[in-house]
Amino acid sequence: VAKDELEKFMQENKKRSLNARLKDSLRLVEKMVSDLEKVNDDLNFEQKHLEENQESIFTTFSSIIFDFIKTKGKNLVFAILIFALVYWGFRYSQEKFINLLFYRLQRSDNREFYDWLIRPTRVIYSVLTFLVAFFMSILTLYVLNDWILVTIILITFAALIWSSKQYFPVFFEQSKIVLNLGAVRESERLIYNGLPWKIKNLGYYGRLHNPELDGGLLRVSTKEMLNLNSRKFSESEPWFPTKKGDWVEDGDVFGQVILQTPEQVIVQKIGGERVYYNTSDFYSKAIMNLSQGFAVEFSFGIDYSHQNAILDEAIPHFKKHIDERLKSDYPQIKESIQRSSLDFSKAGASSLDIRVFYKMSGELAPLKLQLTRSMQTYMLEACNKFDYIIPFNQLTVHMQK
Repeated sequence: VAKDELEKFMQENKKRSLNARLKDSLRLVEKMVSDLEKVNDDLNFEQKHLEENQESIFTTFSSIIFDFIKTKGKNLVFAILIFALVYWGFRYSQEKFINLLFYRLQRSDNREFYDWLIRPTRVIYSVLTFLVAFFMSILTLYVLNDWILVTIILITFAALIWSSKQYFPVFFEQSKIVLNLGAVRESERLIYNGLPWKIKNLGYYGRLHNPELDGGLLRVSTKEMLNLNSRKFSESEPWFPTKKGDWVEDGDVFGQVILQTPEQVIVQKIGGERVYYNTSDFYSKAIMNLSQGFAVEFSFGIDYSHQNAILDEAIPHFKKHIDERLKSDYPQIKESIQRSSLDFSKAGASSLDIRVFYKMSGELAPLKLQLTRSMQTYMLEACNKFDYIIPFNQLTVHMQK
């Protein structure tokens, strides 16, 4: 547009000198524009060429991975495959090899020595299996002439060993437990978190079992066993004071165990209320398990006016009346009463006390409180029937004449 305006101006202008200068300026500008257009064309061509030859990041990355797989990756896969095959083969034949090695000892009477020797042998065999498999994988890379991977793997392995040197003392103590040579031994009893456990087997993770607890199987790190001790146990030794379904008494709590796990014990009272215990606290308490058998025992006092009749008359009357009433009210408990007695207990401050004692078998545990109340009722009935006086606390004052 500017060029057209200048040419129109030059046609209308009559001054030749001004027109000559304007022509020179136009030629100079046209030359500059022509040069810039050439430069722009060259730049556009170069940009187009770069765009055509440029690859995406994904293509470049894929190319690198493909090159690695074709060379180093293929060799690494072969090495891992050899490691897995050798390791699996040795592990598969472990029991056969050990049984063959200790064939005579296994069938001898020296079973304790066999059990002591078999654990370290298995661990040593497992370690040698890993080392042989690792050596075979390195040998595979050596045969494939892949020194780069050999060097990287060996340096990494050496660095791991060197960085772990500070853990060697702890590792040595853990190895003693794994080898069944430490203070904790397989098939023995130990106390862990306040509860007794049987050691089923030992490894880098030991398995502890309590047969009386729901879910009573724990996996425990060997590191947590470093400060524990185990011992041999008796076959008759209980693993927990109660079983699921047992009836227990703990102070004011009287009820049935409906759940016991390594974390909690739930006792359901007669009215349906539930009492929750931490399992270790429950184990440490002096819990009375009534399902193994229990006794109804209490004292009952009569007045001193019956002093002459209490031994030969009153006690037999009470005993007979209680037995008759139990037979009529609880006919099902006849075979469950293991022992019973009524005896003179002591001469109290204001009464002659009789000890009532009935030993029951465990199936009557749900009726303990009811039986206790019933027997005290029967004693009162006998007092009314035979005119025995029940005393109360009193103070007698003797006046001097």
